[in-house]
Order: sequence, then C-alpha cells, then structure tokens
Amino acid sequence: MALSEYIALAGLTLNILVAVVGLTWFVSKIRETVRDEIATHREKFDGELHSLRLNTGEIAAALRQKITEVELFNRDTFMRRDSFYEAMKGYGADIRDQFGKVEQRLERMESKIDSKA
Repeated sequence: MALSEYIALAGLTLNILVAVVGLTWFVSKIRETVRDEIATHREKFDGELHSLRLNTGEIAAALRQKITEVELFNRDTFMRRDSFYEAMKGYGADIRDQFGKVEQRLERMESKIDSKA
C-alpha cells in the first residue's frame, strides 16, 4: 500500500467518523426536542386532567347538595298518603262540626225572626 492509499483511507475513516458523530448529534437533538414536546404535552394534559377532576368534584358536590335540598323540600312540603287520609278525616270532622254550628245559628236566627213576626 502506498502512502496515498493510506492518506485516502485515513480521510475516508475521518469522514465516516465525522458523519457518525454528526448523525449521533443530530439524532440526539431530535430526541431532545421530542422529549421536550412530550414533557410539554404531559404538563398540559395533567393540568387539564386536574381541572376536569376539580370540575367533576364540584359537579358531584352540587348534585349531592341539590338532592338534599329536594329531599328536604319534599319532606317539608308533601306528606305521605296515609297521613293525607288521616288529615282529610280530621278536616271532614271539623267541617261537620262547623256546619252543625252554622245550622244551630241559622235555626236560632229563624226562631228569633219567627218570634218577632
């Protein structure tokens, strides 16, 4: 092998070495960029997920509160069927008593009118 062949071989080896180093550096740059983008997207996703968790928790708390309010409203406003029937019986008795008193007053008024006439 002549000296020129050794020089050409050294030049080729140096070019291959520089190409490998350059390719490695380029791939590492791409890898770093991809990692940064993944980290950015992960932070954004985690933030949105946290926001969704908070919103879901607030919705669940609001639903629990509304259900409690509806239950209390129903408890205070409406009564059970049996209680309603008992109350209606009581009202019926009260109405009969009051009607009896009205009849007595009317009879008394009629007797007064008849006695004056």
